[in-house]
Amino acid sequence: MSSQSTSTTPFSIAADLHPCRLLELPPDLVEYLSASHAPTLSFKAKDATDPEAFLTTAHKTYLIRQVHTSNTVYLTTPTHNAPGTTAVSQCRSALECLPAPVRHAESTLRSLLIPFGEPQELDFRPSNPQSKDYVFAHTPMSHDECHTVWKDLVAFEHAGQSFRPTAVALAKAWKWLLEIAYANAVNLAEPVQKESVDKMLDGEDEWPRGLVDAIFLKLSGDDQDLLQFQQHATVEWVGTNTLESQRQNNNNHPVMDTSVFLDTWKDALPETWRSEPNLDMLKASPSCCNMWAWLTVGQGLYKLSGGGKRIEFVRNQNAHAEEVTAGASKPSATATAGKRKWHEKFAAARKQGKPS
Repeated sequence: MSSQSTSTTPFSIAADLHPCRLLELPPDLVEYLSASHAPTLSFKAKDATDPEAFLTTAHKTYLIRQVHTSNTVYLTTPTHNAPGTTAVSQCRSALECLPAPVRHAESTLRSLLIPFGEPQELDFRPSNPQSKDYVFAHTPMSHDECHTVWKDLVAFEHAGQSFRPTAVALAKAWKWLLEIAYANAVNLAEPVQKESVDKMLDGEDEWPRGLVDAIFLKLSGDDQDLLQFQQHATVEWVGTNTLESQRQNNNNHPVMDTSVFLDTWKDALPETWRSEPNLDMLKASPSCCNMWAWLTVGQGLYKLSGGGKRIEFVRNQNAHAEEVTAGASKPSATATAGKRKWHEKFAAARKQGKPS
């Protein structure tokens, strides 16, 4: 005897279906929304015409992607004492959220910052100044991820406008900071109380305080009371800016002596760190090129020549990429054929009269 109930529930579809979109959430986002406090979600895009949209929490960013389905999905509304169930909407696609890498929006944030090379450029007054809050709000990335990129760029805000210092500005501001510290008997190679930094900078306004604070934030962390530059990171950062600033100041002569560069690098460090600089800190990863011949610094690419005695700036990075990959072996025809999609194999088998 069948145990299945013979009772039925009448089902109908409304004549006028309401528009509706389904949003599928990953487990971590569901957990975030289920928290006891009231979480905040934001929908972001580069601008109103951008085809890509992002969903952000305070800490993470998700790319929203539309996925079509062959299933028929109807939505109903709960009703009490109703004779049946009526579908009020039909969904033919759903939106899913995928974790988005931080790099997807770095260029957007960077483009919203005005390049800053010299102190007098602070006098620049755009008609619509873009504050730090404005930059974060118009970058399709979570607040924490925006802060990470902002920190890495040593970006700063001055009079309501956001700036991105060039390597020339960073090299000059760092040397200026080092000279002031030396004059005030402050050793930047050791932990320094913030009040000592405030005291030594009192009355010094050649470079904006916002830039100085951004340098400390990048190289010493978020401690508000005790500032301590991380030795390896600081030495590498100073070397990067020294090399990049040399290129920016000498675009028509993109060659320098390695010994001169190393001496300049050492002179821009606290006394106890002068023995630290070496080219290994700046050499490229072996996975992308010959690490003993190339340096990758900031946005630039450099080549060691003359047995390592000279450093040359490579202007065309795309040409270098082609040079590096030119000797790579091409996949064989057999290997390529083996990677074809299953439906292509199926179609080929049918044409040959073979069983699939």
